[in-house]
Amino acid sequence: MKCLVIGGTKFFGLEVVRGLVQSGHDVTVLSRRAPPQELASRVRVMLGDRADGSVLARVRSAGPFDRVFDNVSMTRRDVETMLDALQNTAGHYVLTSTGSVYLDWDSKTAFSEHDAHLAGSDPVPDGFVGAAYATGKREAERALLERAGKIPATILRPTIVFGAGDPSRRLAFYVHAVMEGRPIGLAGFRFNPVYSGDLAAAVLRVLERPPPPGQCYNLAGGDTVTMAEISACLAELLAVPAPELRDPPADAPQPPLPAAGQCVLSIERARRELGFAPTALRDWLAPTAWNHRTPRRWPESARLSFRPLGETELEEAQGIYERAPAFFRSLGLASPPSDGACGDFHALPPRFPRQRKHYFGIWSRPDGPLVGVADYLDGHPVPGVGWLGLLLLEEPHQGLGLGREACEALRRWAATELGARELRLGVEAPNRNAWLFWTAMGFAPTGETGAGDLGHQVLVMARSAR
Repeated sequence: MKCLVIGGTKFFGLEVVRGLVQSGHDVTVLSRRAPPQELASRVRVMLGDRADGSVLARVRSAGPFDRVFDNVSMTRRDVETMLDALQNTAGHYVLTSTGSVYLDWDSKTAFSEHDAHLAGSDPVPDGFVGAAYATGKREAERALLERAGKIPATILRPTIVFGAGDPSRRLAFYVHAVMEGRPIGLAGFRFNPVYSGDLAAAVLRVLERPPPPGQCYNLAGGDTVTMAEISACLAELLAVPAPELRDPPADAPQPPLPAAGQCVLSIERARRELGFAPTALRDWLAPTAWNHRTPRRWPESARLSFRPLGETELEEAQGIYERAPAFFRSLGLASPPSDGACGDFHALPPRFPRQRKHYFGIWSRPDGPLVGVADYLDGHPVPGVGWLGLLLLEEPHQGLGLGREACEALRRWAATELGARELRLGVEAPNRNAWLFWTAMGFAPTGETGAGDLGHQVLVMARSAR
């Protein structure tokens, strides 16, 4: 099947492109930005703005298309110019609209598809949030439906979408506020958010097995909640206290969603006609929250800066191991392992998500050399706990107080960026110097023990991250 995706380089549009490619379809992506590298060689890319006549001419020459997924039309003109460029030849045109077309964020009942009243000209309520966006989408829908006799079309109306990679970062505001103990506002707005993975799956279903032309479908979650309830769930998942329901200070980041009101979309039609089956909120909230925990900054101190190392930098990192032979002799090794950096970079506990592991390089500031490495696991062995798997400085930079400085930088970062309440680590019994160092840094034995990779007893130590 030959498909044109307008947009499709981020968020759920990108998930749709991945799904089409995995199903073996011939995909062209029209966007102002290039898709990720892993897709660039598997799709045909048209870079440019859809308002550019030369871009539309390229679209026309690349057609006809069996399916068109328009993920970015905001106005009547957007739809009309694309339909003109396609010369009404698309096999089926799917438009992403919005639940905002119902022009009411204070309804006491769930909206069904016919409640949009597109045939009329509904007035926009005073103070309606996103009025220009909503009216633009209503006109885009009208433009598509007016061509219904010439081109088969389906309109999808998602509610507020949450998921990994959300460029609006609406959920990210609440994740970080909960982690940092900041107030989240009154958070009483009631809605049924849709998971981006469910939305992408619904789009793929419509593209591959289109319903009768001219239909509109609400797409939302099966759980109706407030952001206060979602935030309480986030606090439980992240193992931190529940947030305060009061307005943040005027100079602090403000909540992106209203304090009150309701916008609930009925999804009975989508369930019945599309087989739409949304994922339970708790099942997608946990991985999405962890995704939004991506730190906004890395550890640093007066003399040191940290940055995650990539696989191409492991040879440089291995040099740190080679220049710290005494550490490995304390463990009974004659010399540092030749694959030490590679092994530590890839090592993960069973079923532990790769994105929650941080293998850092440590540089001397401001523009000095790499002087150490550190390995940190976010949320291991339980949420709210950080595991420091390694902190190693090369011997020429030991004895200068940099180890203490690095440890304190990691502690501050884990507490403020990741919301860690406790740090833990393991010390191999023969390494007396490590035991003394970590004790001086405020760590104390928990009483837990285990076996290390070298057969030594490992003693678990912990301290507060706050």
